[in-house]
Amino acid sequence: MSVSKELINDTVEYILHSYSKAKILWMEYEDVSHIRVRYVRDKLFYVYYYDDLNKNRKYFTELIFDGKQYIATTKSGTRNVIPENYPGLMTLYFKEPVNVSKIYFEAQLFTANLEKINDGHYKFTTKDGNENEYIYRDGKIDEMLFRTPIATIRMKRVSNPAK
Repeated sequence: MSVSKELINDTVEYILHSYSKAKILWMEYEDVSHIRVRYVRDKLFYVYYYDDLNKNRKYFTELIFDGKQYIATTKSGTRNVIPENYPGLMTLYFKEPVNVSKIYFEAQLFTANLEKINDGHYKFTTKDGNENEYIYRDGKIDEMLFRTPIATIRMKRVSNPAK
């Protein structure tokens, strides 16, 4: 997984790209996901997200703010939405969510309660019941746990990832 943040004037753009492959018992899983989120003047402006599991589109979201309204396109169709004004999930990769009780999961367009487990350790539950945990050391993300029904995935921050 790689996550980046770019700040240009009043615009912040986050990009996350993830690739994982696993064999559990007799089943093979290959997951590719990508998310691009843009905030302008601290307001959500754009989201593009997909998650492909074994080359099948599991999730798709495109959210566009046209200056008046938010138009969301997902696998289910197109509709207007009003994102709740909480810190976005993408901010968790760059800043510890001290005194934050809710986050807005930009990719899947929902608000989740953010539970503090211990100092520097936070958890939220996705719509499909998976638990995501974010662990910080000295205010920086250090480790993540993603608990699903079939596996727990542990990711550890690296200083200089191999290119």
